[in-house]
Amino acid sequence: MAYTSLPTFITGDLFTAANANTYWRDNFEAGAPGIFAAAGDLVYATAADTGAALTLGSAGEYLTVNAGATAPEWRNIFSGCHVSMTTDQTIATQEYTKVVFDTEVYDTDSYWSTDNTDAVTIPIDGVYQCSGTVSWDTVPSTSSNEIQVAVRVGSTIVNTMMTLKGYTYTQSWCYITRFAASADANLQVWFIGMPEDLDITAADYQVTYLGAST
Repeated sequence: MAYTSLPTFITGDLFTAANANTYWRDNFEAGAPGIFAAAGDLVYATAADTGAALTLGSAGEYLTVNAGATAPEWRNIFSGCHVSMTTDQTIATQEYTKVVFDTEVYDTDSYWSTDNTDAVTIPIDGVYQCSGTVSWDTVPSTSSNEIQVAVRVGSTIVNTMMTLKGYTYTQSWCYITRFAASADANLQVWFIGMPEDLDITAADYQVTYLGAST
């Protein structure tokens, strides 16, 4: 129910029951405590002269601003996801390839879905920590062979975690960066100098929200 601004009355004006219902009763019901339905409700403005109640969040949640920056909301203290792949994936030489994940270890805010298995979709603009591992079935044997792991948003490389030269089957990485809301942060791999295509035998990818950025 919207609040109705009060008119200016002058001496001699008739104040009717309808006036009382509109300016007293309805205005009280449009705000606190009239809009509260349960213990713990909070009042906030949805527009000029219009209020709404935000119901109490769950234990451990904190009050913050929604992704559209239009209203308060309750969110988990922790926000992030961890996905992994358990089925071998063949990677062609000299071609950035998105890692396809098949297992969701945890996911607080719909970062990953079975409809978009090669990406983690960022729920809110802010600073994130990204980490994970990629394991290969073969490793470079000379310094002229290279394997790279990178997080990319579209065609933009956010960060290249490592170039592998040597005899290590598993690459581990961790870094902090800023992502925009709704960005698809793909984990992608690339290699050169090997005699044939390589297989990823395992991979995991963790994205953790650290806080808002300015």
